[in-house]
Amino acid sequence: MMWQHVAVVRDGKTLKQVLADLSAMTSELPSSGDRRMHEAANILRTGILITRCALAREESRGAHYRVDFPFKNDAKFNRHSVVRGETVTFG
Repeated sequence: MMWQHVAVVRDGKTLKQVLADLSAMTSELPSSGDRRMHEAANILRTGILITRCALAREESRGAHYRVDFPFKNDAKFNRHSVVRGETVTFG
């Protein structure tokens, strides 16, 4: 999912679907387990964070290309993505 839909060329509609699919997977993880389960949970959380940030960044910049937002927007997005809880800001 990440390679196919969140890699270099992205669009908002698909990012929303990937985010929903990844979020649904979190409920399927066991609540406790061994190291491999914790690694899988960390990979899943990382995928969710990457997808959320890609969805919030409504522009194209460098290797991040949004089909629905093909141009750079320095005024709004020439900053780092900051994730706090469920919120993504640019600061």
